[in-house]
Amino acid sequence: VEITLSRQPEMFSLTIRDDGCGFDPAAVTQDHLGLGIMEERVRSIGAVLKVDSTPSVGTEIFLRWNANTEEKNDR
Repeated sequence: VEITLSRQPEMFSLTIRDDGCGFDPAAVTQDHLGLGIMEERVRSIGAVLKVDSTPSVGTEIFLRWNANTEEKNDR
C-alpha cells in the first residue's frame, strides 16, 4: 500500500494505491455501502473522488478537496 497526502495553501489531495486483488468498477452495484458512503461523504464536503481498479492489478483512490469549498457550502 502506498499513501500520499499533499497540501497546498487551500487544497488537499490524498492518493491511496495498492497492488492487491482489485475489482471491476463496472460490476459494483448500488448496494455496496463502502463506495457509496465514500461518495456521499466526498460530496458533502465538495471534494472530488476518483476510484480506479483493475481485477488482479490493484486499486487507486484519489481525493482532492479545496478547503474553501466546505466553508462556502456551510453558508
